[in-house]
Amino acid sequence: MGTGKGMKDWWMVPAGITKSDTKLKALFAASFAIVAALPPKAKKSAKKARPTKPKR
Repeated sequence: MGTGKGMKDWWMVPAGITKSDTKLKALFAASFAIVAALPPKAKKSAKKARPTKPKR
C-alpha cells in the first residue's frame, strides 16, 4: 500500500523512446549502470515503540 506521500524526483519517458525497443533498451541500460554505481542507502534506525495506553 502507498504511504500517501507524493513521488520524489520522478521523470516521464518521452513517447519517442517508449515506441522504439532499441531506444528503450538503451535508456534502461544507461539508467541501470548509473544506479548500480551509486552507494547503498544508509540504514535507518528502528523507530521506538510508543507507550501503550492502559486498557479500561
